[in-house]
Amino acid sequence: MRPDRRVLKPVVESVESRLLTSSLSVAAPSRGQIHALASTQVTLNIINSSTRSINYSLKPSSSLPEKAYTIAPGVTRTLTLTTSNPAAAKATIRFDSSFTPGYQGKTYSLAYQGASFCLTEPCPQGTFYRFRVSGNTINLFKV
Repeated sequence: MRPDRRVLKPVVESVESRLLTSSLSVAAPSRGQIHALASTQVTLNIINSSTRSINYSLKPSSSLPEKAYTIAPGVTRTLTLTTSNPAAAKATIRFDSSFTPGYQGKTYSLAYQGASFCLTEPCPQGTFYRFRVSGNTINLFKV
């Protein structure tokens, strides 16, 4: 049997002119909404790989207050910050670099890092910093 070889040609019989209106009103986004849309979460992690608790203070950003912490041995503390400028996000950490009497202060600026892509779980996120103790000396290193 042969296929039907007729050609179909569409025909326009009439054209209607209509104006479609919508009752939906769209307001311009507020400054806060624009900021929320342009914001990114960045993370940093502080690890205490020593056998002693370490006291430190951390200022998450220039606009947030400094707060004192104690991190126990073997603990990782994660700090997440929402920012519109992830490349410029910095935290400031201060700690006594010695267990001997007196204060031997160290101050570091810590960089955050955005979300990572990885194929394994758990997926490490952010930048990692590790406290290390050698004798009575404490220091902080980027991992």
